[in-house]
Amino acid sequence: MDNPANQKPIGTGPFKFVEWVKGDHVTLVKNPDYYMGEPYLDKIVFKIIPDQNTAFQAFMAGEVDVNGNVSNAHIPLYQKSPDTVALQRPAPSRYYMGFNVARRPSPFNDVKVRFAASYALNRQEIFDKAIRYGSVSDGFYTPAIPWAYNPNAKAPGYDPKLAEKLLDEAGYPRGKDGYRFEAVLVYFQGQVWADMAAVIKEQLDKVGIKVKLEEYEIAAYIEKVLKAGDFDLTVLNGFQGPDPDNLKLRVGTGGDINVMGYSNSKVDELLDKAAKVSNLEERQKYYFEVQEILAQDLPFYPIGEVAANFVHKKYVKNMPYELVGKVGINNYAKTWLDK
Repeated sequence: MDNPANQKPIGTGPFKFVEWVKGDHVTLVKNPDYYMGEPYLDKIVFKIIPDQNTAFQAFMAGEVDVNGNVSNAHIPLYQKSPDTVALQRPAPSRYYMGFNVARRPSPFNDVKVRFAASYALNRQEIFDKAIRYGSVSDGFYTPAIPWAYNPNAKAPGYDPKLAEKLLDEAGYPRGKDGYRFEAVLVYFQGQVWADMAAVIKEQLDKVGIKVKLEEYEIAAYIEKVLKAGDFDLTVLNGFQGPDPDNLKLRVGTGGDINVMGYSNSKVDELLDKAAKVSNLEERQKYYFEVQEILAQDLPFYPIGEVAANFVHKKYVKNMPYELVGKVGINNYAKTWLDK
């Protein structure tokens, strides 16, 4: 961060760096020599407002034109404002529950138990009670990158009777107390995570899986889950774009965010092949097959797709997210004000 290039960056984008007042704002001016043509705006000031409530108040008071720090809770209020555009679009990020398949011993080493736990879960209910915004997941990659999403690789549906049957077959009958075994579900602090964990605990309890909940702040969570692998179940989300090569991080052997400890040599082979070709149709075949294997191995249980919030005043025209495929996601070269 102390490198001079970070303090006063020089690039080839539509705007040039002017100043950075830490904790307050970043100012850019237009680059008249930009290769896509001179930008319409003379200057952009990125005001730093970390608190979502404060950002909401600043936007509604007309102090800012675009709000990039939007709370889901404020979306209905933005949508009621006559001079505001408030959009929610699929983002390449998703909520899911990971099974620790590398832990020994653990009931979740058995794919039959993973399927049983998945059949015991009602992701619509989890979504409605905990996530609320976005959409319910159905498959094993983000549909926000549609060319790489396999709609035929489906996650298990809600079927608690089948869950009970599979648990019996796997050698986990109910004991005298009504429970088959106990599992530790670890999550990090935050209302969404606490709500998800509570609903999952309640649903698994109904088929005889006793769940102990453990909440940690993010640094402790990383130590316990990512580094130590000391858990049975965990809930998390995260960015899975801008390219499906990102799957290597989450399901590739040794992937940095592969919390499940999942390893499948065929998946690794397919991911490597997909990374080495440029033809989209060929890459799609590899990624579709990866998702089919994940649907069979079930190292994680998909829950919900994240929605990205976009809010701006109606007089702001051609925002980057309105020009998908024409400019980059943060490229304001074609943005202008109709005032």
